[in-house]
Amino acid sequence: MVKRRESGGKMARVHFSLEEGTYLSLKRAADLNRETVSALMRRVLKEGLEAQQGEGDELTLMIRRTVRDELRPTEAVLTKAAVQAAIAAGTGMYLGVQAAADLGVAGVVELHRRASALASGRAKLPEQ
Repeated sequence: MVKRRESGGKMARVHFSLEEGTYLSLKRAADLNRETVSALMRRVLKEGLEAQQGEGDELTLMIRRTVRDELRPTEAVLTKAAVQAAIAAGTGMYLGVQAAADLGVAGVVELHRRASALASGRAKLPEQ
């Protein structure tokens, strides 16, 4: 079974069994890294396969790892900013509806739905 990731790539589902001791070691390592066992296993397998690609690609692999590791904090900051923007937008929408209702505007919820539809229609998503 192959499912799509948010980043657009495909992920194949793989099922296998591990000895209990091995699984417990993986679980401990995942807990230390604050990630799921699945994420840890994906990372370990990916790094292992990258290492097998050959000594000639070692510089490329080091650069990839460095770039990936350096981008993680930036991604975290951008994610936090996006969450704060979403909270601010939601608060603004709520306050707008509440203010209109306090002023006695009839059909406030319908007015909000129409405004949201117009805003969504005018928003342009980046090309992928």
